[in-house]
Amino acid sequence: MKSVLYPAIALMNRLSFGMKFSLISVLFFLPMLVTNFYLVRDSYRQFVSTQAALESLDLLGETLSLRRDLESYADLVQINAVIGQSGQAGDLESRVEQLQRSLG
Repeated sequence: MKSVLYPAIALMNRLSFGMKFSLISVLFFLPMLVTNFYLVRDSYRQFVSTQAALESLDLLGETLSLRRDLESYADLVQINAVIGQSGQAGDLESRVEQLQRSLG
């Protein structure tokens, strides 16, 4: 074991106190710097993917609203075809026209 550590011991014996302190500081600082770099990079990637997901949620909400309006329109047209012939439609035609204007 002594033969493995001998170069490090010889180096430390030659250095002054300030140089020893600087060497030890650099040896601790470099791995922390590399680790922090990877942590920040991964966090930034997660932030970007989360931002893209949030933007797609807005688009999804608009799409779902449009689909709901289209399904309501189709249902009201079917109901109007069945009930409208009997004259009991009430405000059904106005609702169909309102949905048609909002979709078109």
